[in-house]
Amino acid sequence: MVPGAGQGKDVKNNLIIFQCVISLLSCMFCIACDQAIPESCVTACARATAFHASCLAEAGSSFADYGYDDSADYEDACLTWAWEEKQLEDAGVLDQSVEDLCKGLAEAYPQAACPEEMSVDWRSPP
Repeated sequence: MVPGAGQGKDVKNNLIIFQCVISLLSCMFCIACDQAIPESCVTACARATAFHASCLAEAGSSFADYGYDDSADYEDACLTWAWEEKQLEDAGVLDQSVEDLCKGLAEAYPQAACPEEMSVDWRSPP
């Protein structure tokens, strides 16, 4: 057998195994993120996204004007914020529970009217 023959196949197999491991770890991380975010935050982010999308459309604007790719990117940023807040709560840094914070936000958005000065900050409903 020639030295080095078949090494290309080994490299390809190792690359496939590596990609599978990375995919598995990514899925596990996403599941852990979803479990850490209280349901009230998922609701608050969905309501904030719908509210701001409506107001932006009414104003002839878009999420891109505020630094987001689209509404999904905006909602993702909100959920990331909620996840970060949950981590701070778990570390004992916050005075208010994230569950209560998000419940308040979720309740505020359906009743809010579009502001004259548009802001797309989900933490500060109008």
